[in-house]
Amino acid sequence: MPNSGSAHGRRACVGSTARVVSDSRFLEEALNSWNPWRGCRPFSLGCLNCFVMSADYHPYYDEPSAFSLSESYLLPLERHFHGEKAGKWRMQDDGRWVITCYASEFLLEEADKYRPAVWRAMSLRHDLRFMIIVKRIHRLPQCLPEDWGEGYDNVALACSVEDQRAADERLPLLAQAVVKHKMIVAEPLLSPINLRPHLAAVKPERLTVGGESGPSARVCCLEWVLDLHRQSLDYKVPFWFKQTGSNFVDETGQKVEVHRSRQSSLASDYELNNLTL
Repeated sequence: MPNSGSAHGRRACVGSTARVVSDSRFLEEALNSWNPWRGCRPFSLGCLNCFVMSADYHPYYDEPSAFSLSESYLLPLERHFHGEKAGKWRMQDDGRWVITCYASEFLLEEADKYRPAVWRAMSLRHDLRFMIIVKRIHRLPQCLPEDWGEGYDNVALACSVEDQRAADERLPLLAQAVVKHKMIVAEPLLSPINLRPHLAAVKPERLTVGGESGPSARVCCLEWVLDLHRQSLDYKVPFWFKQTGSNFVDETGQKVEVHRSRQSSLASDYELNNLTL
């Protein structure tokens, strides 16, 4: 494990020229969320242990995979009705990204008839910044709103990949997508990935990397993370090591079990996070 007095300390992992930011700033950016619907279906290997499919995540629903609108379907357009906040938006701009549809998949087929209203909410709330993380990026062209044009200024699209096959299948579609803000999410990271051609083509505003959490989590290796970090430096892409995952192979080659409460802070200990390059 990294520590400031070790040869494997945090600086040793990234070199002396990295501009380092603690993960608290990244977490503050990413804690705001909006889930207009619930339920999803497995799409790839990355979905095997997805928290969205866990009954623990939806304690009041017998079938976590069943699609349904949530009570926050159009939350950005809701206003306070009483008291000193009457007439004000319930969802206020606080500088953070609004992670949209985190508990499902934004491009899910079942959501097609409900998605136009969600797009409209985003376009009306141009004071907020929405981040959409997807796997089904092949469906994007048929799911865009009529007024999309070159993309909404306040919407970022992040494509998640878990291995080389997923990267090679999805990221060329991200490169072709007409979106003003693009990001890549390598989570859950299940193997080494060569993202170099994709970083060159996509020119993402951020690369996020993380291991898998949960009792059946698959291994994430620090070696894979460091390689992606080197690639991000080569292409001057901001990098966030979000979490180690539950089963993490560290710099000594040992597999360690990491409690959920420690995964983000342990990832931060390696000092790989760069907001700007």
